[in-house]
Amino acid sequence: MLIYQKPSNIFVIGLLESYWIIYERIDLILYADISCLVKIWDYHKNIIDFIETKDYERDIILLIDHMKLLQQR
Repeated sequence: MLIYQKPSNIFVIGLLESYWIIYERIDLILYADISCLVKIWDYHKNIIDFIETKDYERDIILLIDHMKLLQQR
């Protein structure tokens, strides 16, 4: 959500808020072990770092890898 709040795009923010509501309601929020959570947090940190340095090619690769974590759960 933090990534998309800067442009103040209410459409994107609305979609993301809806996504997280659905995410919670279909029980995708599962308690993971700490090593899994650390891996997720590292993805988030690195995604933000790549955005700040404008390294968008590496950022999109990292974002796609991060989204694949859902399949592993």
